[in-house]
Amino acid sequence: EGNYGLGFGRVAGGSGRLVGHTGTMPGFRASFFCDRGRGTAFLGLSNATIGQDSEKLATSVLALLEDCEPSIVAAWQPSGEVPGEVRELVGVWHWGETAFEISWVGEELAMVELRSGWAYEEFHREAIGWVGTDRSTLDVVRRGDGSVSHLVCETYVFTRTPYDPELPIPGGAP
Repeated sequence: EGNYGLGFGRVAGGSGRLVGHTGTMPGFRASFFCDRGRGTAFLGLSNATIGQDSEKLATSVLALLEDCEPSIVAAWQPSGEVPGEVRELVGVWHWGETAFEISWVGEELAMVELRSGWAYEEFHREAIGWVGTDRSTLDVVRRGDGSVSHLVCETYVFTRTPYDPELPIPGGAP
């Protein structure tokens, strides 16, 4: 199950998510997917008559590579102190009825879709705010009293409860 943005797609596989793109032109197919967690990539070129599923081929080849040449994973280190501005962001958030968990990993916010276990995005702190590895931004929207109301990542509104009646319905009229 893949998700495409502006030019790049994200596909479940490898160390959690592959980033890449497929393409065609008359008679030819191409695909490129990178597993940033492992530092490996797949580049596929073929004629268009073979009917290849580019995403499935990429995930299969990268899984085979990992089986034959396993990555050496750095030992897990617990996060130290969770900063105050982060404490109010960790936990379960919803986009519509879909639940996500935000956790503090190292120095980043990691967002995972709970149903599939799919790693949605990792955000790190920059001067402009929380910025994802794909350069998307995670905006923290606050109420008048300073508490967190909801989160916005691109056009996605994340709330603490599914379809929070106090906020605009994602994809609906504001």
